[in-house]
Amino acid sequence: MAIRIIIISSLLLLASCFKDSDCHEHYQVALPFSTEGIPDTLAVGDTLWFNADFSDTLPDVINIGEKWHMHDFNFKGYFFLFKIDTALVNDINLEMEHIVALGKINPFYFNDGGVSYNFQFDFSETEHRYRLRFGVIPKQKGVYHFFMGSMVSDDHYRDRYNIDEECRYKQQFIISYSTNNRGDNNRHLFLASPDSAYVHSIDNLKLLDYWETGSYCFAVK
Repeated sequence: MAIRIIIISSLLLLASCFKDSDCHEHYQVALPFSTEGIPDTLAVGDTLWFNADFSDTLPDVINIGEKWHMHDFNFKGYFFLFKIDTALVNDINLEMEHIVALGKINPFYFNDGGVSYNFQFDFSETEHRYRLRFGVIPKQKGVYHFFMGSMVSDDHYRDRYNIDEECRYKQQFIISYSTNNRGDNNRHLFLASPDSAYVHSIDNLKLLDYWETGSYCFAVK
């Protein structure tokens, strides 16, 4: 449980503002993802597809009217998948496979033997658009929670936008994720998890963590 709380607390990376005049307190972009069919229930062996296809010019979701021009930008991120229908998640070895149709995927594992199915992802950039398409194939029954986080370093923003010293360490920049346009994404399955500590670590009164991490839940029967 401790390692999951650490992961969640570090998902929304902070960095500096993208221009050295008129610096706002916060900046944020939301990378859009979608699932095919938005199912809440799959059968063992079914494939749940995740897709992303967005322009390299993104609106700032906090400072309305401002835009980011992010050609050839490092949007690498983390994908996490946890089994949440038991409070004994740490004792479960997830049986899962994935398919990559577009972009790059690099699986990784935690040193403690891990309870989750994780990988790093990177987009394919062509014609001023970023694209990623991958599928997950569950091999065992249960209820699962999927979410994402950015792995881009602060220095990438500072170097890219040439922020001056006065401004660059004062601002916060957030890369968030919007799955199915921040739809419900089967949140009732998430809230029904008996692992209350896990639910509390992600959810809060304003629901921001659930939405901004691109969360999505599904059952396999």
